[in-house]
Amino acid sequence: MPNSLSRSPLSPRPSRAAYAACGAVLALTTIACDSGERRRYEVIDWNAPVASGHWIRVRNTSGSVRVRRADGPVATVRVESRTRPRKSDLHVVIDSAEDGNYVVCAVLSRGARCDEEGYRMGSRSFWNRIRFMGGMRSPQADFTVLVPAGTNIDASSINGGITIEDASGTVVAKTVNGGIRADAGAATSFTATTVNGGITVKVDSLTGDGDLTLKTVNGSVTAELPPTLNADVHLETVNGRLTTDYPLTVNGKLNPRRLDATVGEGGRNLTIKTVNGSVRLAKRE
Repeated sequence: MPNSLSRSPLSPRPSRAAYAACGAVLALTTIACDSGERRRYEVIDWNAPVASGHWIRVRNTSGSVRVRRADGPVATVRVESRTRPRKSDLHVVIDSAEDGNYVVCAVLSRGARCDEEGYRMGSRSFWNRIRFMGGMRSPQADFTVLVPAGTNIDASSINGGITIEDASGTVVAKTVNGGIRADAGAATSFTATTVNGGITVKVDSLTGDGDLTLKTVNGSVTAELPPTLNADVHLETVNGRLTTDYPLTVNGKLNPRRLDATVGEGGRNLTIKTVNGSVRLAKRE
């Protein structure tokens, strides 16, 4: 059974036993932070050691997620609200499993449940669903996540963009309304999906044989990958262009909107798809 800690931004500080159960350090405040641009309220500041190869899964509903490389073996999650949250508006839930993986969720709807698979609605009321999707002036929670080298990251939101900097291992980034930008060092596999937003992914080196999948509906997709690439490539758009810097061996007929080809010796699957936008497969300089 995973350990769980659920906190509202205005609730009292947990006991030392609660800290020990989570195996982490957690500070929860409503300090107003003025960065010169807008006032922000710190909701949670959490850290815990995470071993290489383990997962941190971040689930947001309304707001951005930004992931960066930590300096050492300790992961940090900081959540800020753009408005002062009421006691019932925003809860941050952290689950730590016995296998060393963590799930961090911002829960905005009463009765909703969140785990490594994602969100599930608890209440079926119409207004709760509107709040869950970011309506009715729901509080926006912005995540900043620092992950140790080699940590696998799974970051998702519904209304908000996702930014990933200097990540390694396996990366999963998903949102509905927002763009995805990623600059990875050494990636084993990479998945980025959105509906309304563009995707830009830059990878310095690819390890293992994991797949790369980049998909959106409304937006263009750019993938900048290592100069030496071995992959089975599928590129597709409906309203846009396909361009590539790599020499290709085309499989089947030439089609300006759909391309199945082999780069180098083939191997890992590389899929890039959009409906309204262009696809660019470029060599990283």
